[in-house]
Amino acid sequence: MKPGEILRAEREKQGLSLPEVEAATKIRVKYLEALENDDYQEIPGEIYRVGFLRNYARYLGLDSDALVESYKSLSGDQVASAAPQLQTEQVKEQKREAVEKQPFGARRWGKRLGIAAVIAVFALIVLAFAHSVLREKEEPAPPPPVTEEEEKEEPADEIQEEEVVLDLVCREVCWVRVVADGEESFSGNLQPGDKKTFRAKESIKIRLGNAGGVDVIYNGEKQPPVGGRGEVVDKEFTPPSRKELR
Repeated sequence: MKPGEILRAEREKQGLSLPEVEAATKIRVKYLEALENDDYQEIPGEIYRVGFLRNYARYLGLDSDALVESYKSLSGDQVASAAPQLQTEQVKEQKREAVEKQPFGARRWGKRLGIAAVIAVFALIVLAFAHSVLREKEEPAPPPPVTEEEEKEEPADEIQEEEVVLDLVCREVCWVRVVADGEESFSGNLQPGDKKTFRAKESIKIRLGNAGGVDVIYNGEKQPPVGGRGEVVDKEFTPPSRKELR
């Protein structure tokens, strides 16, 4: 028999109630019931369990040492049988904790991936900017603009000795008529900034409606004014070999 069964049987044999035992032993009824039911988990601490069991046995006139040894043997078997269940519960608890921690871990990795993505985008922007700067440095610089002096230094088209080359550079609005080698080459108004070049083998005849507003360049040489502002002037130019300039 178990210790609790022995205690209950002896108490009932002596016709004692639990309150009577409580009054005599000062052990509360709920602990007496726990001892008789072999439910030792209801009693806090191993010292109290052994002490209550020993006092209860002595009060009933039983062998307290034998009951304590029986209790220890019983409690050892209970612990051994409960060990696999305890291990199972521990495994379940560990799995539950792992599942609970998983979302946090996922969020943590998600945050790390987000930071890595931002760093990667920033690195791409920096590389693109650096590539653009290097490409601009590698591209050849455009040639410097030609100055007015350089334009003047450029050699003009070679003028043959037996021809007439006439440039008309307009400074003011002027009506112009040009006849080269007997054929009309131009007739109309020239605007300020306009320049016309004419070539002939025999002669070039010009009529200027505003002689003072036009510069005349004959075979590369600028001529003196051929007339005044608003003056109508007729001029003829022939090749230099003829030594004629009318």
